Amino acid sequence: MKTIEIRSQSLDHGGRIAVIAEHGREAVLKRASELAQDSSVSAVEWRVDAFESVFEIRFTVMPEMIKEVRRALGNKIFMYTFRDKRVGGKHPATCMYVTRLNDLASAPGLADLITVEWYAEPDAAEANIGNIHAAGKLAVASWCAQGEAGRDDIVKKLESMLESGADILEYCVMAESATELDAAIAAFKLRNPESVIIRSVISDTGEDKTIC
Repeated sequence: MKTIEIRSQSLDHGGRIAVIAEHGREAVLKRASELAQDSSVSAVEWRVDAFESVFEIRFTVMPEMIKEVRRALGNKIFMYTFRDKRVGGKHPATCMYVTRLNDLASAPGLADLITVEWYAEPDAAEANIGNIHAAGKLAVASWCAQGEAGRDDIVKKLESMLESGADILEYCVMAESATELDAAIAAFKLRNPESVIIRSVISDTGEDKTIC
């Protein structure tokens, strides 16, 4: 896989991404501060759809909260994600709203990796990736399968996301499909060895994310 360097750090094969999915402001910041000191974590993802004030975009809550999370994480690589309810997130949202959220996080000095969910509106998703690149940030094209996922379907989705120009691809499955995901990633990597993929598996204990 190609090397991606951010903040004088590299995202290496096998690196772990920890997820912040707390609901309240203080809990989010406390968890961010803890993970900032965790040397076993390569990057930290803030799942903003889980945050209680995620829809306060027109005021100061979300813009200020993004800044606070950035400060709490210190120099740790910061991945920013709104996961739509259609693909396992906490809330539904329009593409326009998610794009606005991503624009906030793309401002200088804030998030390093911005996630674009890859579901029903590929044209809007590709435009979102263009906006993220224009802001000088890296885009993660992501898909979270609901229910069982087969190897061929996973490969097709990875290929679709690769064509978007995203810097990193993410595929998320439930634990029972982890073997299929591993086989699909291996097959995809044979043809696209430079691709950076986030392998994400959801189980009863949470979401496990590794770079491969």
